[in-house]
Amino acid sequence: EDAVKFLENLSKEIKPVNQSRYAIVGATVVGAKDFAVIPDSVVLIENGRIVEVGKRSEVKLPKGVKIIEARGKTVLPGLFDTHAHATGAEWFPASLAAGITTMRDAANELEFIVPVRDAIKTGRLKIAPRLLLAGYIDSGANALGSMRAETPDEARALVQKYKQNDFEQIKIYQSLKPELVKIVADEAHRLGMTVT
Repeated sequence: EDAVKFLENLSKEIKPVNQSRYAIVGATVVGAKDFAVIPDSVVLIENGRIVEVGKRSEVKLPKGVKIIEARGKTVLPGLFDTHAHATGAEWFPASLAAGITTMRDAANELEFIVPVRDAIKTGRLKIAPRLLLAGYIDSGANALGSMRAETPDEARALVQKYKQNDFEQIKIYQSLKPELVKIVADEAHRLGMTVT
């Protein structure tokens, strides 16, 4: 609750430079469709979404659109952090400021990450990347974290718990009993989740 409230307040304080419709003109776009490089480009943005990208000579700008001149600059698509452990509220605006627009949180405490993810999805938090969640499962006395499975039933129950909390993926930690790996993977796949 503290993290969500902090980020919600920060979302109200920090506003985008432009919020309606504008065009970034003249930059070199790297990593556009099919990984193309587009020199002297136009990136047209409406209400926080990119609606068109192309060569300046091919994109028709709407009348009166605000122009941001970017000649000599490079524009990249949003980055995807595929392995983060966001342990505090400050991770989200810091990641977004670094260009990360999607983050795969690869193991976290349910009580922290689920409310943050839900607040991002509902639009309460504006200064955070989209989150994809991977729930971890481990075993034994040296297990990392509290999500431990020692039996097939415990393993299935943890996968189901993550699924009930809308996690997209299960992450198997290094100490998970080898005989539980297939059980975790089978249950996750049965529920439409991926496994790493």
